Amino acid sequence: MNFIKYLLVLVAFLLVGHSVLFSQDTNGAINEKNVLETISILASDSLGGRGNGTADILKAGVYIGNRFKEAGLKPLTGQIGFFVPFTLPGNKGTSAPDILEWNGELVSPGKFMFLHTMPGNYSPKNISDFKIVKLDTCFDENVLSDLVKSDSNVLVWTNKLQLDEENYFQK
Repeated sequence: MNFIKYLLVLVAFLLVGHSVLFSQDTNGAINEKNVLETISILASDSLGGRGNGTADILKAGVYIGNRFKEAGLKPLTGQIGFFVPFTLPGNKGTSAPDILEWNGELVSPGKFMFLHTMPGNYSPKNISDFKIVKLDTCFDENVLSDLVKSDSNVLVWTNKLQLDEENYFQK
């Protein structure tokens, strides 16, 4: 019986000691104030729900990227920035890809991006429905940060194909 008591005390000591010895010190890197501030900004009405294809989702992305930089994080190996393209699983084929026809020719999806003022399903539009911004480079945070303030639909296009034919930010 005494052996079991000693064994239980030893196991308890090892479990508690192990967690104390190998716990990480955050050095104040994460605190309640910073977490609440980030949540408040990302959930605020100023981001209008962050709908796909809207300027507000870009504004949120720029904010998160800046927070990552402030925290000293680095992009994943092989990535040029924090903005990495991805496809949501499921719902395959339920949304049509954006199509841009310019002077009778289809433009590669890697050369343009639509920023809509309201999220949702979009009916076909004419070029005249958009403010048009022509870039000589890949899309970047600085240009898009200015565009997120627009109160009209924006078509951003460039002759330079985005990396991996995806619309994301080049560093």
